[in-house]
Parts: sequence; C-alpha cells; structure tokens
Amino acid sequence: MGDVLFQAFTLIWVFFIIVLMVYLIRFFKSKKQESQKITTLEKKLDRIIELLEKDKSE
Repeated sequence: MGDVLFQAFTLIWVFFIIVLMVYLIRFFKSKKQESQKITTLEKKLDRIIELLEKDKSE
C-alpha cells in the first residue's frame, strides 16, 4: 500500500515540475520578445529624433 502511494506521489511531483518548467520557458520567451520590441521602438524613436533635429537645423 505504501509503495503505491509513493509512486503516485512521485508521479504528481514529476508532473508538477514539468508544468512548472513549461510555464517558465513560456514566461522567459515572452520577456525576450518584449525586450526585442522595446529595442526596435527605441531605434525608431532615435531615427525620428535624428530627422527632427536635421529638419530644425536646415
């Protein structure tokens, strides 16, 4: 009886760890995509500022 309970408990823990790892991988992938979007926006803003400054100087 105790052996069956131990196997069930181990199976539940393994399942929990797998779910947790999948969640963490998705979380870090979404963070990486957000940082890439922010970098792209920063480049666009820098370009707009350059064009505005060039326009002012002319």
